[in-house]
Amino acid sequence: MKNIMIKEGVYDLLKEFKGEKSFSEAIQLLLDGATETRRKNLRGYFGTFEVKELKETEKIITDVIRGAKGRLF
Repeated sequence: MKNIMIKEGVYDLLKEFKGEKSFSEAIQLLLDGATETRRKNLRGYFGTFEVKELKETEKIITDVIRGAKGRLF
């Protein structure tokens, strides 16, 4: 478990968004949605790659996202 500090306005928005969920669940939903949005945006570029390049690029992106999640929380 970790503590984080956020601005009061952000806290109020997150509290409203979470409803009956925990703060952790609400944050995870937001992160999952952001990750999926980034993937959809990137998929438009995948057609310009060869299949081998696509798989390598997708692995790199997945690794970067996984690493970023660990540093954010």
